[in-house]
Amino acid sequence: MKANIILIVLIAAGTTAFGQESKQIGKIYEEHKYREVITLANRVYTYLSREDEKLTDDLMGRSYYALQMYDSAIYFENKALSLDNDATFTSGWAYVYRGMALYRQGKKEESIRDLQKSIELDKTHNSVEAAKEFLDNINNNSVPDDRCEFYYSQGEYKKAIEEGRKQLQKQEYKSVLWVLGAAYFDIHDYDSAIYFERKAIASDKDATNISGWAHVYLGMALYNKNEKEEAIQELQKAIELNKTPSSVRKAENFLDNMINGRMVTIDSLHQAIKDKLIASDYRAAANIAITFLAANPDDALAWDQLTSAYRGLPNYDSSLYCGQRAIALDKEQSIISCEVHYFMGIDRYMKNDKEGADNEFTAAINEHTSDKLRKRVNGTRRIMGLDDTYAHWKTIETDNIIFHFQNKKHIDDADALMEKYEKEYSNASNILPVTLPKKIDIFVWERDALTRNALANEEDIAYTNANYCLIHVAPDNNRSSQIVYILGHWQKNK
Repeated sequence: MKANIILIVLIAAGTTAFGQESKQIGKIYEEHKYREVITLANRVYTYLSREDEKLTDDLMGRSYYALQMYDSAIYFENKALSLDNDATFTSGWAYVYRGMALYRQGKKEESIRDLQKSIELDKTHNSVEAAKEFLDNINNNSVPDDRCEFYYSQGEYKKAIEEGRKQLQKQEYKSVLWVLGAAYFDIHDYDSAIYFERKAIASDKDATNISGWAHVYLGMALYNKNEKEEAIQELQKAIELNKTPSSVRKAENFLDNMINGRMVTIDSLHQAIKDKLIASDYRAAANIAITFLAANPDDALAWDQLTSAYRGLPNYDSSLYCGQRAIALDKEQSIISCEVHYFMGIDRYMKNDKEGADNEFTAAINEHTSDKLRKRVNGTRRIMGLDDTYAHWKTIETDNIIFHFQNKKHIDDADALMEKYEKEYSNASNILPVTLPKKIDIFVWERDALTRNALANEEDIAYTNANYCLIHVAPDNNRSSQIVYILGHWQKNK
């Protein structure tokens, strides 16, 4: 079936096995930034291991497929298949995407062979399901055009709606019904969202990922129509179906916020700012928020949103100013102040004020803090090296990097290790010239196993965080190539 479901959600099934470089590219892919995937992958190819190369080739193929550049999609999936030789989940997905691309080129028989091969390999549940559904739609002559899902993935909701309605005049594709419902939800037309998600569920009968996502969006739309009990039932159904990790996570988060009363009321103007923040369009978010605040200067939530917009630009001084305004208006009386303290902690960290950052994180946790935010604060503290774990670590600052050693005496040649990372920085900065907001913090653990044990319990923590310019390493696990990723991230966002 479903180019859209595959493109939007199923990548999550593979990312846990990715190497660090391809994992970071995978995260960009999950955000539907397909052109950025291609740009970054081309920059780092020479630094990739064989394992990362095949994974990156697959992500390139998927991205070109999403951009409807099918020759390029086939080229990169061919590369992935030649490197993987049917050994891992990479081949399972590569056959799916090559098969779909071949179908779009009118090569039906070749397409069917690839899809059948993916089913035969049985590498992951999701890749097999995707292949079966697309193959079933081929056999039933019911493959929808992929423009609707592409517009939706890029945040062009009105174009997605226009294209989807055209396709429904030909046939009631259940995948298009789901995307239409999601698009209507994102433009806050909740009645239409409810209508199309219910039609999608009726057509799919809870059989595939379509129903998993349709129950999520139906629940969220019902909530915004003040039908809370029905909303809870739909979100619980999405969790029960357990179609994809992403749809379950979205349902759980929304349900948790509903049940525990942590959701701040969002009207259409605040929602417009939020939509831009979610899309990482920070300049647009800031412009809307500034206009709104000109007429509503005492709105704490809008100052909170403007704090996030400036942090994303990044303009940390302006973000701190807006955060202080938000807290002064909220008077520490709601989760708004908790979130703003958390964001201001990040601002201060990026301005090399680590003591100030730690103070903000401490202020973020009080009786108004949600469990989810508490976990985020503690996880961010841990990855930034600000909790008690690092109390006795030693710090050495070089030209471009601040090294933090768990036990310098147990490292065979600490000077050589620091020189290696400084050299990597020098070489990478020649290719990716950019001024970082702060020096890169590198936390050198005694052994890689200790790194995993310390960070594994925190949600969404990886060894490298480009946003914060930091890396966690160990002498037995070299991650010097992550310097390239950090510089590339900031060059892209400068």
